[in-house]
Amino acid sequence: MQALLQPDERYALGWSDCVSAVHGPHVDWIGSWLAYPSSELGELQADLGWVDLMAAHGLVDAQHILLTVGWDEGVFAARGFTQDHHRHWQELTCHTAPQKPP
Repeated sequence: MQALLQPDERYALGWSDCVSAVHGPHVDWIGSWLAYPSSELGELQADLGWVDLMAAHGLVDAQHILLTVGWDEGVFAARGFTQDHHRHWQELTCHTAPQKPP
């Protein structure tokens, strides 16, 4: 299971370079994201299983979020989670950019 949660440094460095090129050096992001193979937003219980597993590996806590993303009835959707030092999870409010008129 450790290999599943191990970040790929090549991907992380490439992604960091891309974000810096577009947004400059002032981007602050701490956390992980997860998309299911079906591309659908997962069930809450499945997400919470990932929260617990990732928290056990130090990847989710009050400062490091988990964002799960996917399609929900044809609309892009996301859920965010943190976990405190008492292993209590909290679902975060997620907003996407407002839709622009056509």
